Amino acid sequence: ELASRRFGMSTITPSGGPTNVPSGGVSTLDISLIRRHVLSITNLDSPYKILAADVNGSSSVSTLDISFIRRLILAGTNSLPLGLWRYVPADYVFPNPASPWGAPTNRTVSVDSAEAQGVKFLALKLGDVNGSWTPPFVPAGGFIPAETRSSSLEGTGPEVTLAMGRQTARPAS
Repeated sequence: ELASRRFGMSTITPSGGPTNVPSGGVSTLDISLIRRHVLSITNLDSPYKILAADVNGSSSVSTLDISFIRRLILAGTNSLPLGLWRYVPADYVFPNPASPWGAPTNRTVSVDSAEAQGVKFLALKLGDVNGSWTPPFVPAGGFIPAETRSSSLEGTGPEVTLAMGRQTARPAS
């Protein structure tokens, strides 16, 4: 009887991340690496780096992305067209790592299952293709500003909101 029970479904969508230093981890080295990718001199070697370079959501990496990143570095803006962070489920397997555009940004799970407890996401700092972003330093017993507090007991990483929406409930069969 229990085996035939159908669980309600919910979509988990992470959002947020530190915004106190919008250009944190993004530098002219990132621009140089992206430029080399655009010119086909040296391609970005990871689907995550490619997704981090596509800051305008065009499903391509272009000089327009470089322009947005340059404005962020020079403090001409405090955001990018897609925001500052992108999230990909940690267990997602890219069918074509050189073309990662279909990567999901959320995960649908059974609400009452163990699956909902084990959902993990990788956070990509948009514009940071060399992986230089680090969490803010917090001295032992120090104060962590609200925008950078972690809801995790594992460290002092960025605060991320996990929103569950689009719930559907199916009757038990």
